[in-house]
Amino acid sequence: MHLESDKAKQFPELRSLSEDPHGFAIYVCEISDIRCVFPCNDGARTMPGYQFNFDKDENALVENPSYSGEIRLIQHGTFSLVPSQQKISYPNWLGDFTVKVWAKSEISMIDRSWTSEADMATSVLSHYDYYERPDHTERGYHRPKSANEMDYVVINSRRWCISICGYYNDRFLLIAELNEHLIVKIVFHVSSCWPADTLLPEGLKEHLMPFFTDYLSRIQIIPTEGVPESELPPLGFYPSKREEKEIDSEGNAVAEDIPASSSSEWGW
Repeated sequence: MHLESDKAKQFPELRSLSEDPHGFAIYVCEISDIRCVFPCNDGARTMPGYQFNFDKDENALVENPSYSGEIRLIQHGTFSLVPSQQKISYPNWLGDFTVKVWAKSEISMIDRSWTSEADMATSVLSHYDYYERPDHTERGYHRPKSANEMDYVVINSRRWCISICGYYNDRFLLIAELNEHLIVKIVFHVSSCWPADTLLPEGLKEHLMPFFTDYLSRIQIIPTEGVPESELPPLGFYPSKREEKEIDSEGNAVAEDIPASSSSEWGW
């Protein structure tokens, strides 16, 4: 126990997104009648469109069949992993991340609803097989080879698989189902937290996991069927500094002279 405490001391305190709910921007989109809310930073690169319909028969987005099953929602975002008061001491503790949606069939996953953790494990390992390349045996590349090398968590009633991959174990891969045919894939790059060209330090995975689960707890994935538009978070990109606004039945902001006391629960 004493050794574990010593290991914990070598890493800085982590930022809590839950304690700072307006310290990040919000990207809201809809994919095949599922409204999705993803936290990100103000400078994140996001898709300019906010509604996407996946066609199972065409295995493509209806609006743009030239796409494959991949939808790049957040193409590049960055979170500071430490609280603001520690940024001077730990300026490199950053998590660069992307958020993508894939059709399961495009990346060799089980193309039906996953009924168990075993289904998820099989699919995620098949995903790694799909991307395997000959040069992956070089330069310290790692990927999980079995189900017990990955972690599984349930957050807001949704099961996520968290695994480590990349050169020198520099990426955390977070995967969950959106529906029976689609998955959401979030990749955090965290190699800036330790010296270049060296392996992930012992104990750092365990130290970072609370940040990733905290991030996942801020995501909202909401089926829209039967839900009035006024009760859904409005589509769009919202910076970290945002004022509360009343939202009408069509999802539009009501005029500024509406009293603040009647504002929408979404605060956008």
